Amino acid sequence: MIDKVKEVIDNKVKNLHPEVEKKVIDAILKTDIKCKYKILQFVRKMLDLPPVGSDKKIYWIKRGWSEEETNLKRVVKKMPSSPMKVENWKNKINEKTGNFYTEEEALFKIRSFRKCNIEYWIERGYNNIDSENKVKEFQKENSEKFIKKAIEYPEKYIDRTETQLQYWLKRGFSEEESIKKLNERQNTNSLESFVNRYGDEEGLIKYNNRLNQLSYTSSRKFYIDKYGLEEGNKIFNQITSKRVVGINKSSKEAYYFLKEIYKYIRNNGIDKNDIYWGVGSSKEWFINLDKCLFFYDFTIKPLKIIIEYHGISFHPKENDLDWVGAYGMSYDEKIKIDRLKKEIAESAGFKYFHVYSDDDLKTKQTELIEIIKKEIFKSEKNRR
Repeated sequence: MIDKVKEVIDNKVKNLHPEVEKKVIDAILKTDIKCKYKILQFVRKMLDLPPVGSDKKIYWIKRGWSEEETNLKRVVKKMPSSPMKVENWKNKINEKTGNFYTEEEALFKIRSFRKCNIEYWIERGYNNIDSENKVKEFQKENSEKFIKKAIEYPEKYIDRTETQLQYWLKRGFSEEESIKKLNERQNTNSLESFVNRYGDEEGLIKYNNRLNQLSYTSSRKFYIDKYGLEEGNKIFNQITSKRVVGINKSSKEAYYFLKEIYKYIRNNGIDKNDIYWGVGSSKEWFINLDKCLFFYDFTIKPLKIIIEYHGISFHPKENDLDWVGAYGMSYDEKIKIDRLKKEIAESAGFKYFHVYSDDDLKTKQTELIEIIKKEIFKSEKNRR
């Protein structure tokens, strides 16, 4: 029996300290275990052996060796050169050219490893337009997977990023400090933020450079510079032909409802740059959760208020189980997504309100303006 135990230790467990080996053998002999597989299980459980190789420190410690002995026995494996480093490719021959990789070719190669980059699809024979479409498909699939997980396990996603209130509370900040942190995090691209970081003169220059860059990346010139005259024009025309309205613009229905609220808060001292609703030069406010963006119809940033306008064709009311929405989405799917957006907004410190298109809209406007009025009064009182 001892020979069988020794065989398992020598061939399967390996490298036990002599004293530990003796204890293990004695412990096994006191049992009625005879099968080699069961002996192996017993040893692993007794010593709590981790599933790691002999290059790891814990491998030797768990087998009874001292730290000094471990350092002598352990052979640290040399990590292979990373395929994600430009320098490693510049030392290799590019089979397509027969020469060493240039820096540009190395960057292309590195980006071709990930499905979220168009280089991945170009490397597999797709043209530029099809590659961009494949990237969008991949991003959409990932977004849908994430939303499904977040709906099933919302408690796992309330403190994951710096744009969530719980993220800061978890790190020991008070509620007031956490809200301040959120505001700082979500305001990094404003003129005020640039001035605070770089000073009046340099901050203004950097801010204007950023605006110019954003303008350039959506221009025809950008696509021509990137893809050449013919291909660039083709891609730009394809993209702009789909822009019936701007990205994330409020629907006309929502616009007429929210317009009165917008007028009220502008007349009561709220700066237009602090109102996010996808109209004119304004963009919709969004919260970034695990690289998945959640956009909101109407956000009053200084009051931490979000208002969502729900068209009844796209958003079911609670318990309206017979609802069938546009694009075939079921009641269960859509109601879970709407609840998730609400939870994300509230976890980020916002007061969340929603309105349905078949509500008494005049009454709803009055109610929301009254709520906003109280919040403005409270805000002014706190500033005094």
